[in-house]
Amino acid sequence: MLGAASITGLIGLSLTLGAFLAGLAVSGTPFRHQVQMETGPFRGLLLSFFFMSVGLSVEIGVLATYWPLALAGAASIILVKSVFGIIAARLNGWTAPGSLRLGFLLAQGSEFTLVVLSILVMTTDVIPPLFETITVASVALSLALAPSWSSLGIWLSRRLAERMKEALPPATGDDLIDRRKPIVIFGLTPAGRLVVDALKDHDLPFVAFDADPQRFMSAVADGYQVSFGDAANLRLIEAAGAADAQAVVIGAPRYEVSRDLTPAVERQFPSLTRFVSVDDPEDQQRFSELGMRAWLSKSAPSGIEMAADVLRHQGISDERVVEWISREADRFDTDDMSDTIIGAMDEAA
Repeated sequence: MLGAASITGLIGLSLTLGAFLAGLAVSGTPFRHQVQMETGPFRGLLLSFFFMSVGLSVEIGVLATYWPLALAGAASIILVKSVFGIIAARLNGWTAPGSLRLGFLLAQGSEFTLVVLSILVMTTDVIPPLFETITVASVALSLALAPSWSSLGIWLSRRLAERMKEALPPATGDDLIDRRKPIVIFGLTPAGRLVVDALKDHDLPFVAFDADPQRFMSAVADGYQVSFGDAANLRLIEAAGAADAQAVVIGAPRYEVSRDLTPAVERQFPSLTRFVSVDDPEDQQRFSELGMRAWLSKSAPSGIEMAADVLRHQGISDERVVEWISREADRFDTDDMSDTIIGAMDEAA
């Protein structure tokens, strides 16, 4: 980012623009979560300085005279962005409660608006001081009201969801799946890839990581959506927005790492289910003692027992799990072990 900012500064553009473009470039790479995790401690500090500079740029005397305009501007920003956010979410397939919550959550003015405005003020004379003060105050006020407005949206979305739920028949089977909470997969080994394939086939959300460079590049080349990261770093889960994950799948098991992380995982994520596929009965026993759902890979393709258990854990019916196992057996040209796998899961349960 410093390099990009330096380049834009050398060619006569804003340093902020260069940093922004660099951020956009990084956000589109598989390393975005790792970068976000490493820069997290600096984000809060720099953001506080940014808002301090915004407050210092407001002309108090002008604002005291034209405060109704600032209130009207803030109200307009919040209402217009809420309406358009709800409409956009609905057009992209979101549910009505989800669209309502998203629209209220993204209703505040953008910090980048203040950045662009400051650049225009510094580089041109086309922005009147009155307009600048009113705009900055309106955006800042919308940001200050954002937590309360978001809380209102959450309350309204819950009420709407409850009303919609009352109007529907009781949910059973696949309807009980919470498709908003992802499954986190660490390690795109053949077993890890199989879990990703299973989740994709059933439209279940997931976040995949791999810290092995060769395996990571191979997965990216094969079209898998994977980010670079290590399972040993719990902050990575929070940086990826998967702190409320339903389960974690370990595709590349490391007993020492799992053993050391188990106390922290149980403390921070007490309801998290952990899956692992191993090739040795002793490893199965050791991982099971850590509270993990350890599966001994006996069938081909490797890890299909774990993948089937993950699907079942997500509420997929046994009929659909058997159908998926049969398809995978045909794809890998192996024997159909669906009955054996389902029986093993029943015994484990």
